[in-house]
Amino acid sequence: DLYKEKIAFYTDNLKLQEDDKEEKIKKNKETIETMAALVREYTEENAAFEKKIADNKEALDDYTANKDIYSKLQKQEMRLSVEIENLERQLTALSKNDVCGTCGQKLDPLVQEYKTNTIFTEITDKNKTKADVNLAMEKINKILSEQVGVEKKVRDWQEEVRVYGWKIKSGKETIRDLLLQNKKLERGSENLDKSKEELATNISKHEEIIVELQKLVLETEVLDQTSTLLKDSGIKAKIIKQYVPVINNSVN
Repeated sequence: DLYKEKIAFYTDNLKLQEDDKEEKIKKNKETIETMAALVREYTEENAAFEKKIADNKEALDDYTANKDIYSKLQKQEMRLSVEIENLERQLTALSKNDVCGTCGQKLDPLVQEYKTNTIFTEITDKNKTKADVNLAMEKINKILSEQVGVEKKVRDWQEEVRVYGWKIKSGKETIRDLLLQNKKLERGSENLDKSKEELATNISKHEEIIVELQKLVLETEVLDQTSTLLKDSGIKAKIIKQYVPVINNSVN
């Protein structure tokens, strides 16, 4: 009975393990299906954002080029402003002094006039160039103000692509881990099947042993009864008491 109880306990335990593994495998498969659907959805949405980025690439390239042009114009305008300021200081100094700042000699009026005219002409030319640069900057700035929305949109789309890329990667890793987990569980089920087969074999052997034991018990009981009958106090005594006088009469 104790052995039967142990077998029943072991059988129930194996069944619980099998049911638990089957439930885990089932849940993992459901999660894999859900995650695979999400990965497909993320991939489609990611592709849509990548298409938007590709469709707006030319506009973004134009915006980037215009920003570069504007930056160069700004530097040119600043350089011209500094040069004009220096020339104006020279012109002021020349108008107030008739002595050469380098050698200290009195300047010839004609030379002074020539230098004054040269500096004035240079200032005029640079102011004209500066005005052209400022006009170009205004035009580029107007274009940039219209294009600035494109850059923001593309940046937002690029961020979406980055996020969806991470989601897709994470989803695929989850699917891979669950598939590996199910393989391990299935291998465990194979070992469980072997344990069940071994248990069935042991039960069969146990039943055979019980049958043999029952036979031995029966034979032992028969031998015990026979031995009792053959004792002096048993049937042997009865036979002697009943048949010895008969035998003696026959002999006499």
